[in-house]
Amino acid sequence: MRISIIGFGTVGQGVADLLQRHAPLYEQRTSVPLEIASVLVRSLDRKRDITLPTSCLLTDDPEAFFAAEPDILVEVAGGIDPAHQYLTRAITSGADVVTANKSLIAKNGGQLFATAREHNRALTMEAAVAGGVPAIDLITDCLGANDITTVAGILNGTCNFILSALEVAALSGRPASYDATLAEAQRLGYAEADPTLDVSGRDSAEKLAILCAIAFGTPVNPDDIPNNGIEFITPELMAKARDERYTIKLLAIARREGDKLYVSNRPTLVGGRSRLRLVTYADMGLSVAGDAMQSAFVSGSGAGRYPTASAVVADILRVARTRANNCAHTLNRWPETTSPLRTADYLNNETRSTIIGLEHLPVLQS
Repeated sequence: MRISIIGFGTVGQGVADLLQRHAPLYEQRTSVPLEIASVLVRSLDRKRDITLPTSCLLTDDPEAFFAAEPDILVEVAGGIDPAHQYLTRAITSGADVVTANKSLIAKNGGQLFATAREHNRALTMEAAVAGGVPAIDLITDCLGANDITTVAGILNGTCNFILSALEVAALSGRPASYDATLAEAQRLGYAEADPTLDVSGRDSAEKLAILCAIAFGTPVNPDDIPNNGIEFITPELMAKARDERYTIKLLAIARREGDKLYVSNRPTLVGGRSRLRLVTYADMGLSVAGDAMQSAFVSGSGAGRYPTASAVVADILRVARTRANNCAHTLNRWPETTSPLRTADYLNNETRSTIIGLEHLPVLQS
C-alpha cells in the first residue's frame, strides 16, 4: 500500500521512521506491506534526521508528489492552505487521508468530511486533538454507547509544561518568571520559536472545537470559544492557588445542559479530586463523562515527534486494514447531521479579556 506524506518536519520524520523501523510488524498487523512512495516538502535543502528509502520521491513539486498515486495520503504540515486543497485533491483522486492538522479540521472539518463521504473515502484525525493520547477514539469508540455530557481536557503540552514549571518554582521558592519558563520550554523543544498559537490558548481552543463536533454533534467555530491564554500566570499566583489547595491548568471544557453547550478554554483552578491535576509538564489529559460511563480519563505523552507520530501511524494502520475491503470510509468520525445545541460561555456568558487574580478563574473540582 503506497503512502505519501505532506510535511517532513518533526512529526513527518517520526512517521517515516516508524513506518520503516516497524515495517514487518505493521505488515503483520495489516496483512499488507506499507511503502513510502513520496514526500512533499517546502525546501529540499533543509537538513533532516531521518533517511527515506531510496525508492521514495522527496520533492517540493506538488505535481510530482501526486503523480506517485498514493493509496493513503498523510498530512502533517499544518496550516489551512494549501493543505485544504491537497486533502481535497487526494480524496477526490481516490486516496484515503490521515491528518494531524487541527486548524484545518476545526475550520473546514464539515466540508472535508462531506467530500470524503461523497467519494467513499476515509479521513482520520486522531493526532489532531491530543497527539499520542487517544482522545477521539476514546469518545467515538470506547465510549460510543454513551450520551456524552462533559469533556474537559489539558490539550496543549507547551502550556502545561510552563504551568507545571511555574508551580515547581513556587513550591521551591526559586526565582522564576513566565518569560524564563517559556525560554526553558523552547530550549527543550516543547515550545516553538513563536509560541503565540500555544500560549494564547488558540491551539487548545481549536482542539476543543473538534471535540465538540465529535462528542456532541455540534461543530463550534474556535473564534466563538471564550478563550484566555497563560501569559499572565506568575509563580506568586501559583503559590496563592496552592495555598487554597488548587493548581492552575489551561482547561478546554465543553458541558451540555439541555439545549445549551457551555464551552470555555481558560486557565482554571483544578481541585484535588480531579485527575487532571496530576497531568504535569508536557503531558496531556482528557476527562469524559457520559450517562453510562460516568467518568473516563486518559493521559500521557501528547506532543513531540514520536507521540504524535504514534497516533498518525495508528490511523494509517486502521485505514490500511479497512481499505482492502473498501470500507475505510467507516472510520470517519465527523457527524453527518448536527445537534441543535446553542453554544454559550462556560462562565454564564461573561467573556473576560483580562484575568488578574484567582477570583477571576473558573474552578474544576472533579
